[in-house]
Amino acid sequence: MSYISDVATVVRGSGFRRLLSVRMAGQFADGVFQTALASYVLFSPERQADAQSIASAFAILLLPYCILGPFVGVFIDRWQRRQILLITNFARASLVASIALIALSSAPEIALLSVGILAVSINRLVLSALGASVPRVVPLDNVVTANAIAPTLGTLSTVLGAGLGVYLRSLFGGATDTNDAILIAVAAGLYVMAGSLALRLGRRALGPEPAAELPAALKAVIEVARELAAGVGQIRRHHAASTAFVVTAIQRFCFGIASVTAVLLARNTFSDPLNPDA
Repeated sequence: MSYISDVATVVRGSGFRRLLSVRMAGQFADGVFQTALASYVLFSPERQADAQSIASAFAILLLPYCILGPFVGVFIDRWQRRQILLITNFARASLVASIALIALSSAPEIALLSVGILAVSINRLVLSALGASVPRVVPLDNVVTANAIAPTLGTLSTVLGAGLGVYLRSLFGGATDTNDAILIAVAAGLYVMAGSLALRLGRRALGPEPAAELPAALKAVIEVARELAAGVGQIRRHHAASTAFVVTAIQRFCFGIASVTAVLLARNTFSDPLNPDA
């Protein structure tokens, strides 16, 4: 009963509900966008998906998290988080709308790859700002409960968004560049909605509080890079740690190869590659 009462306390808070609405709208848009991107890159009959195309799609989705993840804390501790949620969602909408135009114009794949990585990079900042904002909208005793609820509902929203994307794709008549561009444009509109929902929160409601002792952002980024380098050095000096990282890297590498192979087999061997509904 204690956990249920904690959940009830969390969801009664208007600040938490407003913050949660921003998360759910944004991650719902993520699901629609990722479905449209996969359809355009991997399953469009106008292009035959090859290993390079699939690797590019995975790079768009995963590379920003690997490179930018350690550095986002520098900015969410210096910029107003409500403004981060507002501006980044509008920025994502603009970038995703640009991807829709790229899909319609049949521009080189490098253009799609560049804009896609930038759009997903912003997502890393959004998710970090959402997580850092939770203690500002719930009692401190309920932060753990809130942090269990919000990401779970966010992930569910992504799944529902992906489901909507698949449904709209079939409703539009299958995977064509035009249909995928329309679906990407729908995702852009959903990002606008997520940014607009952030306006229901006060400008300073999510923090951070001004802190005179914080170093300049560039200096902090350099310090994070130094700490990462020091961490790599520690891993190299400790055999057990380095072995664990190598095993994890091999496992992820093999999983990536298996994923690419599965998509290629499903698209080009087990189905007719010219059939958009296959």
